[in-house]
Amino acid sequence: MRNVLIGLGFSTMLLGPAAIALAPRAGEPLTVFFNPLLPLSDAVRALAPAGGSFVSLGPARAVLRSDDPDIVQNLYRHGALLVLRSPFAAGCSASARRDGAPA
Repeated sequence: MRNVLIGLGFSTMLLGPAAIALAPRAGEPLTVFFNPLLPLSDAVRALAPAGGSFVSLGPARAVLRSDDPDIVQNLYRHGALLVLRSPFAAGCSASARRDGAPA
């Protein structure tokens, strides 16, 4: 029992900061995970009304950007399974630049 409690304590110490670091923030790229059984076109149609502009799309995930402070709640309301901060996504695509200029 003691080992279980020690393991839980270490898990909390490791996962707590990671959860805080990956918490979504408006204005930054967000990685949105959706139902992997859903065709990509259906997922885009479902997430589009939430707002934001898509930076990239992939199987069961999308990276998007929005300055709307309610974007995370809107994404969950429109079917997102998980929304995480995506700090490195801005460098992945020219469309991710704020000024719209090509990279």
